[in-house]
Amino acid sequence: MLLSAAVSWSLYICRYGRILAQIDETNGSQLTPLSLTTWKSILLAALYLIWGVADVAGDFMHQHADNENVSLSGVLSHAWGGYGDWHQWLAIFYSAVGVALAHLIQGIGQKRVASAESNVLLSSEPIWTYLFAFVLLHESLHGVQGYVGGALIIAATLLSSGALEIPTPASAKKVYASDEE
Repeated sequence: MLLSAAVSWSLYICRYGRILAQIDETNGSQLTPLSLTTWKSILLAALYLIWGVADVAGDFMHQHADNENVSLSGVLSHAWGGYGDWHQWLAIFYSAVGVALAHLIQGIGQKRVASAESNVLLSSEPIWTYLFAFVLLHESLHGVQGYVGGALIIAATLLSSGALEIPTPASAKKVYASDEE
């Protein structure tokens, strides 16, 4: 399951980069990072709405089958206890706007960087998460696995950006040289 999630993420980043590379704002194309982010947000909102309605409907059916006194507020409070609290709705709105803004910035950045490189850079999110947790929350890594994983992500980032170079046999260098021509 985890491997399929990683493959899906990589395919998404590569496909998104390919679409962004085809955008030419000088010829009047209506496809921009903002329009892609808007359509992506609308699609995700629709899918989440379907999921939420199915969840609430399932709770409704379950309560109705148990011959309980069924009310919409009872079903909603069972599905999500904070539905009546404006603080909860404010947090949802804030997270939706934040995610949309992050996707917009990602699209603008990915338009300028190759898909493979942006995939590795975006995959470095656990490193940034740890750094912010370390600085803001005084968290620390526990165990060798965290350090090894972090080192692998940093190494992959440096390799993809060209900051590090792995020595290759002369025959491989010839193959790479012919690809560049």
